[in-house]
Amino acid sequence: MNPVESAAVDGLVVSHDELLHLPTELRADGDSGAFAIDLQSDVGLQSSVAFLSKLEAAADALKLPVAPRGYRTGFSVNYRALFPDGGRHYRVDILEASLDSHQTIWVNGDKFELSEEAVGFAVDLQRGLAMLGNILGCCRAAASGARPPQVIAVRNELAAALTSVDTAWAGFESKYIADLIAIEDQARQLVVRAVEAEKCLRRCEAMRQQDGSAELAEEHEHVQCKLVEQIAKLNAVANHKRKGRDDLSSDILKSALQVHKSGNASKIADSSSSSSSSAAAQVLADDIVGAFEAIRKYLREVNLCLERVDPHLCNNNGLVARLCDWEESWEVGGRYVRCPLLRAALCDVVAKICDIQRLMPSLRSMIEECDVELFLVLPRIVLLCFLADPTGKQAEFMKLLLPHRFPGGSGADAELQGMTQQFHQAMRAVGAGAPGADAKAFAWEVVVRHAVDGFDGRAMALEGSPIAKRAEVQRAIDTFSQELERWSMELQRHCPEDWNQCSSVLVQCLTGASKRQTFSPKFQV
Repeated sequence: MNPVESAAVDGLVVSHDELLHLPTELRADGDSGAFAIDLQSDVGLQSSVAFLSKLEAAADALKLPVAPRGYRTGFSVNYRALFPDGGRHYRVDILEASLDSHQTIWVNGDKFELSEEAVGFAVDLQRGLAMLGNILGCCRAAASGARPPQVIAVRNELAAALTSVDTAWAGFESKYIADLIAIEDQARQLVVRAVEAEKCLRRCEAMRQQDGSAELAEEHEHVQCKLVEQIAKLNAVANHKRKGRDDLSSDILKSALQVHKSGNASKIADSSSSSSSSAAAQVLADDIVGAFEAIRKYLREVNLCLERVDPHLCNNNGLVARLCDWEESWEVGGRYVRCPLLRAALCDVVAKICDIQRLMPSLRSMIEECDVELFLVLPRIVLLCFLADPTGKQAEFMKLLLPHRFPGGSGADAELQGMTQQFHQAMRAVGAGAPGADAKAFAWEVVVRHAVDGFDGRAMALEGSPIAKRAEVQRAIDTFSQELERWSMELQRHCPEDWNQCSSVLVQCLTGASKRQTFSPKFQV
């Protein structure tokens, strides 16, 4: 060998010695002669990268031909960036894959395995590297004088080993990357199918603008349902930040669109009204439709760069953000918008709270500032709205929040009925001393003020009562207030997740503020 060749080979010998070879007991097959190195530790990884660099340098110094790599022209854009030409480009991830060729590949919860051809080339590569290691061992021994010169591997033998390794490497690289591309294409199919479903919906919408027939309306609903199904499947796989629900169906969107339609009709019928009876549901419906449109926009944009989509769908931040936005909005919609009875109950309780705000500006301030005290007051108000009319719309609200108090889904249990009776007793006691004719309205104002402002309500009640009745009135208010607070705690603690969602929805409807995320104009996959 000339000096350049000798220096390159010496460097390869040294880098081979620095590899962290695994002991026999840690090797999968227990074969002490196999090429098995540590690629998990930082030191092992760094030494492997150095070895591959020296391996390529030695082959170049010996002017060995490069095994044909024309197959790279068939790689996807991402892999062509890693392998820009026909050079060797030994990469440590390819080496690691050849050592773990029997390992299962999991993508989006699906199991994949390398093809038999890829595994076969991996075995050839390991054998070639093991044989190269033996030859390099001879070179090391000769350099140290431990072996006589006549047993030193000659240049041709080393060149043959390097050529064998390169051929096996190219064979494995070709099949391995082809397998990965196929796996990634399959993993991206969820996105591709969603993109196609969105295209179909756009075409259907364009046709409906020209022809509003019943047949096209039915077709539009069917196509829209298909797109929602694809979004739900994407959500189940990619949305790792929330629940990844796949049961949020198209009837949620249908209900939201109906709310929009009814709200617009109400405004047309009564233009002087600042809000319709479904104003609370309109706020939630806006979020449902908005989240759906945000995902549609994403699908239209990602269609232009599908190769940039990470096959592990949970790694695509733009997709995950929109799915989180979609799931949160639709989860609320599935509960409070889809069910007509619960939607009516929500609108009713929001309307009642608005009435209380007009009576007590302090409550308005709590809501606008999202004061901590508000979340102590809200459960009391919700309970009062139910107790005032236990068989009305608010019964649905209580069935949702305290289902164990409605055995069989019918009427309230004995304890809740007892609380209702206690409420009416307190109302009668307070109303008996009403200064005006409307005793019920006066009693309601006293009870509400006491629930919101505490002692202010009691003072008002005592001022309006005869002196002889004041002790009775005070006792009735105090007893009822204690029970109300106990039930308030139960409302919050029976299912904290349900109550937290409910209180968040109430505040959103009262303020009219959207809970949706905002997305940057710059597209992010």
